[in-house]
Amino acid sequence: MIQDLQYALRLIRKSPGAAIVAVLTVAIGVGANTAIFSVIRAVLLSPLPYTDADRIVALAESWPNLSGPRPISKLNYRDWAEQNTVFELTAAARWWTVTLSSGDEPVFLV
Repeated sequence: MIQDLQYALRLIRKSPGAAIVAVLTVAIGVGANTAIFSVIRAVLLSPLPYTDADRIVALAESWPNLSGPRPISKLNYRDWAEQNTVFELTAAARWWTVTLSSGDEPVFLV
């Protein structure tokens, strides 16, 4: 093991440029991984900043002819809220999507 370390040190002395490139590559990789994991931890892994966050649920409708969840109409939400016997509180949020059509293909705007 000591011979391997001595050999590595000799190689580094002979070509310090390659050693610098290797160290910088590892440093950039570690830095990028740290930054990405920090974002993932803050956004996905941290609990929500609400009391009893594990009790919050999101509801959506499903339509027989389309796959996946669909937005709830305003009238359906009102009906659900009025007939609610399960949840302590209900709230609604709206996400808008807009499509711009001028030319060959429409452009989806978020």
